[in-house]
Amino acid sequence: MNRIAMAFVLCVVSFILFTIEPAAAGPGGKIATVMLKSFWGRVVLIALVIFFLPLIFYDSVILALAKRRARKDLAFISTLDPRFEWLNIKERVSDCFTRTHDAWQKENLDDLSGWMADWYIKNQQMVYLDKWKNEGLKNICEVRRIVDMEPVLFLHRNDTEEHGGSKLVVSITANMEDYLARFEDGEEVEIVEGMRGFHRIATLWTFTFANGMWIVSNIEEAIKDDKYARYFKKLPKIEDTILAKTEKI
Repeated sequence: MNRIAMAFVLCVVSFILFTIEPAAAGPGGKIATVMLKSFWGRVVLIALVIFFLPLIFYDSVILALAKRRARKDLAFISTLDPRFEWLNIKERVSDCFTRTHDAWQKENLDDLSGWMADWYIKNQQMVYLDKWKNEGLKNICEVRRIVDMEPVLFLHRNDTEEHGGSKLVVSITANMEDYLARFEDGEEVEIVEGMRGFHRIATLWTFTFANGMWIVSNIEEAIKDDKYARYFKKLPKIEDTILAKTEKI
């Protein structure tokens, strides 16, 4: 199959899987599509998985290699700065994840200063939370527990400070409830997007290293992880990058 044909097929598959029941809720403005909860949704998924099994396997291998590269690069930088040790980052990411969802549920992100980029706080508050509130909508977004957390891509930078501007994309899977509902007189009257109940939901969180801390700078759907997974092949060895920056200094 040539690249053009493959690209076309992937677009069709993406459309079927992710736009049958489009939604806009949850931190980052997206809520997991729930069409696969239906019988026919599962049938479609099984058929597509069988048909695209070789491609799925290839993407899985690339993603695994990307995660291994991210961990390796973090381990190298951690020998210079313990704030880049994955265990330390994991604690920070978990705190950011929990605090963000708590603030999101309260419809007020002011308390996230120092945990999320200021410009992103304003964007999320204005574009989603304030807009929904004016429309009588509320996002019911509760995290029961984080199931899995893996680094997908690490980009080292030295913008305005040592390691400043470094980026880390983390895949986070959590058991959570996430749906958008309409309220009248404080009572929930209908579900606009999503469905009640706790499900495993995966999202991609981008963190930026600023003022000596990792802060949230973007939240995306997990279906975009292949974009970041493929990017790692373009990166030079982290050792060469650090050496080059040291020589300039």
